[in-house]
Amino acid sequence: MQSLPTERTTAAILLALVAGCVDAVGFTELGGYFVSFMSGNSTRLGMHLAYREWHSALFVGGLIVLFIGGAALGALIDEVAGRFAASLLFLVEAALIGVAGLMIEGAHPITGIVLLPVAMGLSNALVLGERGARIGMTYMTGTLVRIGTGLTRLGRPGEARAVMLDCLLWGALVLGVALGARGQLRYGPEVLFAPAAALVLLSIVEAWFSRRRTA
Repeated sequence: MQSLPTERTTAAILLALVAGCVDAVGFTELGGYFVSFMSGNSTRLGMHLAYREWHSALFVGGLIVLFIGGAALGALIDEVAGRFAASLLFLVEAALIGVAGLMIEGAHPITGIVLLPVAMGLSNALVLGERGARIGMTYMTGTLVRIGTGLTRLGRPGEARAVMLDCLLWGALVLGVALGARGQLRYGPEVLFAPAAALVLLSIVEAWFSRRRTA
C-alpha cells in the first residue's frame, strides 16, 4: 500500500471491510455473482459467452457496467467536492448500501441489488493516496502481488510497513466477507445497515479531519 496518513490508513482498512461484507451479501443474493469483485464477474462473463448463455452474459455484463458507472460517479464527486470529497463519497456510498438493504427484501429486490455494484465502484474511485493516487478497495489480486513483491524488498526503508498494511487490507476484506456471510444467514439483507452505519461514522470523522488539515 502507498504511504498514507494514519486516518487514511484506517479508512482504507474499513472500506475493505465494508466491501467484503457487501460482496458477501451480493454473492448470496445473486447466486454466485459479485458486486465488488469484477475480475470474478469478468471470468463468468467469458464463460457465459463461450457457452452461449446470453441472458446470463447480459446480466453479469450489466453488473460490470454498473460498477464502472459507480467509479465514474465517484471520480466526478472527487473532482468537484474539493477537500470534503472523501466525506461526501462515504456518505453517498452509505446511502446506496442502506437503501439496498431496505429494497432487497421489498417487492422489487433487484432494484436494491443494482445499487450495490454502483456503491462498490464509487468506493474504488476514492482518492486516498498521495498525489492523486487511488487505492482499489476490492482489487485484492493487486494487493497480493504487492505483498509478494514486497517480501523480496523487506530490507529497504518503509517496505516492511507497506507489506504489513497490504496484509491488513487483504485481511480486512476476508474478515468483511466472513462477517457479511454470517450476518446474512442471521439477519438477511438487513446486515447491510451495519456497513452503511460504519460509513456514516467514517464520513463524520473524515469531515473533521478535513477541517483540521485546512485549519
